[in-house]
Amino acid sequence: MRALLVVAAISSSMSVASAADLPVKAPPPALPAPVANWTGFYLGGFVGGAWANVGYVSDPTAQGNGSAKASGVVGGGYVGFDYELSNRFVLGAKVSVPVGGVSATTTVLSLGPPAPSSGKMQWATNINGTVGYDMGQWLPYVGVGVAFLSNKITLGGTQGPESDTQLHTGLNLLAGTKFMFAKNWAVGLQYNYTDYGKRTYNFPLNFDTGAVSIASQALVGTLEYRF
Repeated sequence: MRALLVVAAISSSMSVASAADLPVKAPPPALPAPVANWTGFYLGGFVGGAWANVGYVSDPTAQGNGSAKASGVVGGGYVGFDYELSNRFVLGAKVSVPVGGVSATTTVLSLGPPAPSSGKMQWATNINGTVGYDMGQWLPYVGVGVAFLSNKITLGGTQGPESDTQLHTGLNLLAGTKFMFAKNWAVGLQYNYTDYGKRTYNFPLNFDTGAVSIASQALVGTLEYRF
């Protein structure tokens, strides 16, 4: 019996020693926090305020010069596509169609009687390339692109008011951020600066021709659905 107890004790000691010699497994590495996937098409709308500076430089032989500041509420819609790279940079393309009541009224200085005039931004379209960085639910981004604007100016004068509409083409810059608050849904804030360049407007009844320059800014809130 004593022999059996001795053997059992030795076996137990050997088992404990063997178990102590086994390597301890390290705990599995923690998985990275889940991040939003910004790749895909999206469709959205926006609303906010817009401000514009309008300059009118007349033909030296015609009526004169003028300037005005325009402001109003702007809204519209947009569609785009983003592709997220492995380093979390997000490349995209975006088409926006702003509409709204941005208009201005001023008086053109003249060698003769002052000529009242008014301008109305009828419609616009912006086409932008964008670059952002995936910060989880947040996506800050910047963009650059081309802008198109149909603008109507009505000029008063001795022969009565007359209008001319021209298509402006210029540069659009934007910066903003988005927050994905639910699956497929994101809200955001975006700032736009647009230089629409100069176009020549003709008012033959009032014997006037002038170059009109337009530059605008806008701050809008956005809401979009991502497919």
